[in-house]
Amino acid sequence: MGRWGAVLVGMAWSPAAQAQQDLGLCKAGFSPDDLRVRVDSSSSAIATAETEVARRLAKRTYDQLPCLDAIVPSDALAGFAWVQAWLAYSDQDESAASRWVRLARFADEGGELPAFVPANHPFRSFASDDVAPPTASGDGRPVAPKGGGLFLDGRFLPVLSAVEDAPGLFQIADGTGRVLASQWVEGTAFPEEFVGPPGSPAKAPRWWTGTAVAGSEAPAPSPRSESRTPVGRLVASGGLALAAGGLYALASASTGGLADAATEQELAAARSRVNLMSIGSGVLAASALGVGVSVLF
Repeated sequence: MGRWGAVLVGMAWSPAAQAQQDLGLCKAGFSPDDLRVRVDSSSSAIATAETEVARRLAKRTYDQLPCLDAIVPSDALAGFAWVQAWLAYSDQDESAASRWVRLARFADEGGELPAFVPANHPFRSFASDDVAPPTASGDGRPVAPKGGGLFLDGRFLPVLSAVEDAPGLFQIADGTGRVLASQWVEGTAFPEEFVGPPGSPAKAPRWWTGTAVAGSEAPAPSPRSESRTPVGRLVASGGLALAAGGLYALASASTGGLADAATEQELAAARSRVNLMSIGSGVLAASALGVGVSVLF
């Protein structure tokens, strides 16, 4: 078992991770689309004063978010955080409500309050106090699988930065973008297995096209190889063109065998050779043209 296999097994068997990834909750899977549907259902329940329904949906969503099979969409996570903040505020637990407001602001910077919040409700004033939640940086730098990255609340982590005193969804992805593990964390309390010695910011994976944690001075994702001069394709196109010309020349030279054929069998064999070489020449020429066009575009 490789290093990352051992690390992830260790996470899976820790009490916290074990509670988060209950097999009964994850066996059916949980996708970003499932999260959006759950947030919409919870929001509708709040709007129709079905608070207990919203509470049950929110609890199950919280438990299932570590089952996500992809990097969580930041806006959808923010929508879930607003539901949690509203429910906590309704229970007069302003401390918990403030923590969820901070997550919502951090995940979707500049996002609006959800539609279920009435125009003159005191929650609006309460939520405005955390328009720009304070962030903090942990010690060390992110350590991710080769070609992969660490993510918090749907954003790439070049440095171990997080909003203070708030929950966050921490995810590990490999070099193909596959999510290996997810878990809830508090502030900058990242699992020590993924914290290395202090150093320069981590580079975003080549496959990542999203954003990074704001204010972390993240390097832009490396350009894909297609953006560089495609020398290999030019060479391949030229080689195919030469091969096509050579085969066509052979086909032309072989036509002389048609006149020299003494029997019907020899004539048929000569025709077959010429036809095959002509078709092969055409195929190679078309391939050379296709590769050449792909270089241009």
